[in-house]
Amino acid sequence: MVGKIWSRRRMLAVGAAGAGWGWMRGTSLFAQEKAACTLSPELEVGPYYVNYELMRKDIREDRAGVPLHLKIVLMNSKTCLPLKDAAVDVWHCDAMGIYSGYTKNNPDSMGGPGGMLPPPPPKGAAGGPHYGPPGMKQTDQETFLRGVQITGKDGSAEFLTIYPGWYVSRDIHVHLEVHMGGKAGEKKYAGGHVCHIGQIAFPDDLSDAVAKLEPYAQHKKERTRLEDDHVFHDDLANVMLRLQQIDSSSMTKGFTGEITFWVDPDAMPKQEGPGSGGMPEQWVD
Repeated sequence: MVGKIWSRRRMLAVGAAGAGWGWMRGTSLFAQEKAACTLSPELEVGPYYVNYELMRKDIREDRAGVPLHLKIVLMNSKTCLPLKDAAVDVWHCDAMGIYSGYTKNNPDSMGGPGGMLPPPPPKGAAGGPHYGPPGMKQTDQETFLRGVQITGKDGSAEFLTIYPGWYVSRDIHVHLEVHMGGKAGEKKYAGGHVCHIGQIAFPDDLSDAVAKLEPYAQHKKERTRLEDDHVFHDDLANVMLRLQQIDSSSMTKGFTGEITFWVDPDAMPKQEGPGSGGMPEQWVD
């Protein structure tokens, strides 16, 4: 068993006395967070987006890792009510830092000239452009750790995945896009428009503990810390995942994780990301 270390950052992320864990009690965070009702920040889309838009809850496929039951709640920033019928598209890397569609790329060999990391991208205001590096060249048709779910009346969408790994210049994170106005088919989501692009952060102390478990322990590349992550440096309070162990006796049994995003369903923010040429190629996400 990996010992639990309750840092101030983790306590803030998880929530005082577990009050934020309405998901496990069958209630929602709506009443607790209604006072916010302001747009969540737009964050860069990154170079590893692929528009597979596969309709599925379990996105793990053959990827090994600590189980993560991820719940994403969307709130309408105009009405302060849960946003239903939105498509939540998520993607993230595996325990070794590898994204599906890009399995032939070495995630630990990227960076700026001379091995130095490039400067951070411009700040992405809520509802504004979400700057990011141009897209990497896709190397394969793998689809692991990518999927779409539709929000219900409570504004929530749930996924079964793994605790993500890491790669050079970034701390552990999950990407997401919110789509409105499209159609959910049996296998894929199509049409509509993107109204929000964001990312989800993970507490460093929990990530440190998970990194000691298999298969993460096989990844020897040092992980970037949250305070050094060029994407999260100003937005941690708004993008931190609330995590709780499923079984307090062992982290290997997995976590539940919940986060709320406030979005404008009618927004159509300008995308500055993969393939846009909007940022220098050496930027890594």
